[in-house]
Amino acid sequence: MPTFRPALTPSPASPFRRSPAGNGMAGSVALLLIALPAPVLAQAWTTISSAPAGPSVERQVGRIRDDVRDGRKAGQLSRREARDLRRKADGIGLRAGMYAQNGLSDSERSFLESNAAALRSEVVGKRSQERR
Repeated sequence: MPTFRPALTPSPASPFRRSPAGNGMAGSVALLLIALPAPVLAQAWTTISSAPAGPSVERQVGRIRDDVRDGRKAGQLSRREARDLRRKADGIGLRAGMYAQNGLSDSERSFLESNAAALRSEVVGKRSQERR
């Protein structure tokens, strides 16, 4: 019974066939790594923390909700404004919980903290406006 022996030379359709330049698959991989933009490579090295969403983000969201409640009691915010601000705060809190499930990366933590700071500024701004 004859045994099957693979050909010693690669077939023309082989992906590992050497190019005329002679650099083969290794050259293609090297070219690909050089051609990738730096941000794509940087994303691969983002550090991930196993810490919870961050007491600072949770604390900020809690303070925002307290400020909204105080602004509503003082008549500085309408019911509608207070509801909208609370919904935004809840959204930040929900995102923090979702991000924290697999560990919070530095960029995610920064994103949450900047959103919380922006919402805090919005609350302060709305509370300081004069009511008509």
